[in-house]
Amino acid sequence: MYEDPIDLQYEYLLRKLYKCGRYDLKGVDADVWRNLNGIYLRLKKNPKSRENKKEFKTEFEKIKGYINNALDYKISIFTVKKNIKNLDQFLDYKTELNRIKTFEKLVEFINRLHRIHNNP
Repeated sequence: MYEDPIDLQYEYLLRKLYKCGRYDLKGVDADVWRNLNGIYLRLKKNPKSRENKKEFKTEFEKIKGYINNALDYKISIFTVKKNIKNLDQFLDYKTELNRIKTFEKLVEFINRLHRIHNNP
């Protein structure tokens, strides 16, 4: 079975959560993820670089913020609709996201949510 690359999984997940297009909201496009990935690869090549560490931390938190905002958006919709099952699920996602501290764990998180919420 074909699986989308992680940059597209990120974009498709956020677009699905917001029900928007690629450029409708800041951070909801694959280029944001590609930027983080490039910084991550530079950091892997030169792990002692303070500049790379600082840049990675900034972009990593920015991506988590974009995902968190999308989860907040869905939570607000589920709250209004009193959809407790989905509300609880998305609150759990937020808790899990807040605990993520590594690039690899963030990739796993996006991959899993993309698989769960990528139904037509």
